[in-house]
Amino acid sequence: MKILSLHYHNAFSYITNGWKNVFQATGHQWEWLYENTPVFDAFNGFEPDLFLGTTYGLDRATIKCIKARPNLTVVLKAQNWGSSDAAINKEENKYPIGISNEEEQEKICKLREEVDNTILLHNFYHEKRMPETMGYWNDHGIDTISMPLAADHFVYKPVNSVDFLQSDISFVGGYWKYKGRNLDKYMIPLCYPVGKYNIKIFGNQVWPVPQYMGIVENYLVNHVFCSAKICPNISEPHANDFGFEINERVFKLSACKCFCLSDHIDSLVEDVFTKGEMPTAKTADEFHEKIDFYLDKPDLRTEHAQRCYDTVMKSHTYCHRIANLFNRIGLDNEADKCLGLVSKSATGDLSPKRF
Repeated sequence: MKILSLHYHNAFSYITNGWKNVFQATGHQWEWLYENTPVFDAFNGFEPDLFLGTTYGLDRATIKCIKARPNLTVVLKAQNWGSSDAAINKEENKYPIGISNEEEQEKICKLREEVDNTILLHNFYHEKRMPETMGYWNDHGIDTISMPLAADHFVYKPVNSVDFLQSDISFVGGYWKYKGRNLDKYMIPLCYPVGKYNIKIFGNQVWPVPQYMGIVENYLVNHVFCSAKICPNISEPHANDFGFEINERVFKLSACKCFCLSDHIDSLVEDVFTKGEMPTAKTADEFHEKIDFYLDKPDLRTEHAQRCYDTVMKSHTYCHRIANLFNRIGLDNEADKCLGLVSKSATGDLSPKRF
């Protein structure tokens, strides 16, 4: 199979790279459609069997290319269109959640009427959260598929602790105003008084604390995670308030077999880590109390890390996500190949030395 995917520069790039690694590992061809590449040249030169794009970025040229290829399978990232939209819109742009507009909705509904292609719209939510977030697409005859974030276990895996990266608490991620609403409550207080905890913070946006150490090279990220006693997960505010969005960090950390303490997200504890594998905190005070509690409990940290690892490797890698996609389009044998990759990865020695 030949897959043509839009190329991204934002967080979506990590996700699509995770998909790419699975497709390529199972013997399929992958090609990026870069923003400066003419769409007709990309389609005509590669002749894909599967196109991965977005509903909100679907231009006339791409639509023409789809119409000219009735056997092309089209999988598009769509913005929300569901019953939860009303509650989100009441907040008057308080949350940066992508809600589809009439133009996007009409464009996709029209395309569905005009072509016989298999068209699937996806979003990054667990299947149990799809009715409230994407249900109106289904009501208008558009098929949807749950494609939640997951672990790229080809990249994120257990490694040994490194002396110069050892810490009580490590966090990899940027700081900006919106996310600062939570970081200011959960993470910043841990940084003072300076020296109370050994904290290392990395990210592509500057943090307002002395523990910020700049950007970390990709090859060191796993070592940063695995050299920390605790790797916190702090979500964006809408994830806490609406409960349907889980970020990628919890899966990365779990694939590295790191201990993660997360803020509370309904979908995280109700749909993914349903057996208490990952400790969470509903308030900043509870979060800080649990930091102190788990710092003194290395055996308990190891137990939670192992349980999170087992859960993710069983159900929440990008191999599982692509296998689900293959099943939806009738390629069950290809789905089995994806799941076989996870089984092979889980048979090696994954008990590295930790701090």
